[in-house]
Amino acid sequence: MNAQAVLTPLIETLVALFAASLAGLVVMVRGNLDALGHHVWFRRWLTWGGIVTVCVGALWLGGIVAVALAALIAWQGAREAAMLLSLDSRPRRLLLVAAPAVVAVTAWRVNALPWLPLLFAAVALLTAAVFRRPSFSLTVVGRTVAAYTWVVWPIATAVALGMQPNGVAWLVALCVMVGLADVAACVVGGRIGGPKLAATISPAKTWSGLAGSVAGAYLAWALLTPLRPTVPTVAVLTLPLLVALLGTTGDLLESWVKRRAGVKDAGAWLPGFGGLLDRIDSALVVVPAVYWLLRLWGV
Repeated sequence: MNAQAVLTPLIETLVALFAASLAGLVVMVRGNLDALGHHVWFRRWLTWGGIVTVCVGALWLGGIVAVALAALIAWQGAREAAMLLSLDSRPRRLLLVAAPAVVAVTAWRVNALPWLPLLFAAVALLTAAVFRRPSFSLTVVGRTVAAYTWVVWPIATAVALGMQPNGVAWLVALCVMVGLADVAACVVGGRIGGPKLAATISPAKTWSGLAGSVAGAYLAWALLTPLRPTVPTVAVLTLPLLVALLGTTGDLLESWVKRRAGVKDAGAWLPGFGGLLDRIDSALVVVPAVYWLLRLWGV
């Protein structure tokens, strides 16, 4: 199934979802359009619209355009990770150079993907040995490799997934599941509240929000039935649950890193969200895990 065959019905589904969510927002503010324009959920709705338009457009064009977008996402994600992990100029530059390079290498030779983390770790250690400065201590090397493993390599894995048979369909399915799970977690958790999921890491997250995340993932999986590649029955039944749990893990991981860094958001340029990592933190865990699981299943 080529990209256009996947994306045409997807666009129709997304337009319906965005229209329904906008109608829900209008109802929520009781038709007060001025209040709607200043509401954080409307800013998030607009941001989501921009993100979806750019990503769907890049996938539709495919080739170098899609790879270039992935490289840009990896670069920006690396910038934010470097800030959160307090990397100095030299390790930061190494990470920022590696980010688009790793995406390009993956697109060129997808079989190199499993070896890229070891290659980056070796380069980081070699650089530390050459410069022998406090800015490149073993602790800093560890944080640099952690940033690469957390942010850059998962994005390269997304490129590898998109290059597989039915890869675009899988990439779309995972991203829609992650997105709808995230929205459902916020809505349900905000409305119901209840016991905290991980109070010391992210006080706003609740068990009801996790339940909403699971429900959102299953809803997305159902909506995408016409686009879903053939998978074992066990995957049909359990994949949304796995996506919701892994996505929540990714969200908590970023919250833990931000808490240690003493910041609320990874950035301030995405209206209603913060930084890029605040938007893709769940996918950074979901995509690599499902990619290797699909390979294990032989899908």
